Amino acid sequence: MDEIDYAQIHLHSRFSVNSLSGEGVIHGYIWPLERLVVKELMLKPEKISRISRRMGISYVAITDHNIAQEYEDDVIIRSEEWGQRKGHANFIGINRTIFPECGYFKKKEPEEKMDFFRAVKIAKEMGAFTVINHPFKRDCWLWGDESFKMVDAIEVWNGKWNEENKKALELWQGLLLQNIRILPMAGSDFHIPYLNKMNENLIVTEKTSDKNDFLNSLRNGKYSITRDTKSPYIFLYEDLDYVIGKKIPGIEMRIFTPSIIKKLKDPPANGNLGYLNDEFVRVELWMDDNPLSISTPVFKK
Repeated sequence: MDEIDYAQIHLHSRFSVNSLSGEGVIHGYIWPLERLVVKELMLKPEKISRISRRMGISYVAITDHNIAQEYEDDVIIRSEEWGQRKGHANFIGINRTIFPECGYFKKKEPEEKMDFFRAVKIAKEMGAFTVINHPFKRDCWLWGDESFKMVDAIEVWNGKWNEENKKALELWQGLLLQNIRILPMAGSDFHIPYLNKMNENLIVTEKTSDKNDFLNSLRNGKYSITRDTKSPYIFLYEDLDYVIGKKIPGIEMRIFTPSIIKKLKDPPANGNLGYLNDEFVRVELWMDDNPLSISTPVFKK
């Protein structure tokens, strides 16, 4: 299957360095200079769009901190990484900035402070796809269990695969077991060239006509996570048919339901899991203890 689109859903431009963000604040006393340097190293949205096209990435959500920058084209999806002291959330596909609960700097507060519950309500009114980001990073998620019921997805793979991502993947499985119908999400969290990679931790969908069609695929859970444009990916359909694209020898398919976890070495590229009559079914592809692809769940109707 080659008729697909790749998308990067968590990425920053130089506009992440702004009055409501601590981007570039590293050391005391010299941080104003550091912020200028960091901003200069980060990319403009127009350049992100050009580079993405060359990489074979169809869509990019620029999720700058606490600002929905205005540049858009047929690649760039206007978005925002919201939040300050109690964790971050991505609002994908919004039409204006949604202010955080407080400012980063004492003398620079937002025009209108919004807690997460109000912010996510406004984002959803705009039709946004909403994601709780990297719940176990230093800026971990502290808005409580009820918040997981209010979003579309949780980021289970942020940047390089590590213990924080493992915990996020386990948290997602735990939420599913609590009958919370929440989707998985991934993103590179790209900031600066050479320090991060724009073309890792991608979303893959079947071919879409434009970014609005792509956003509908997100909202309907018709996508998968893949490591990069060269890696295998797996689609799981409502009838529990699955298709593995770019299949390579040695991969392991892991099947998850509320009652079983099953591992299959070198699975066929096409198959059906209809024998699993459970509340949800989801699948992952792994190799050498590293993930390659994570499907969205299929929920029992």
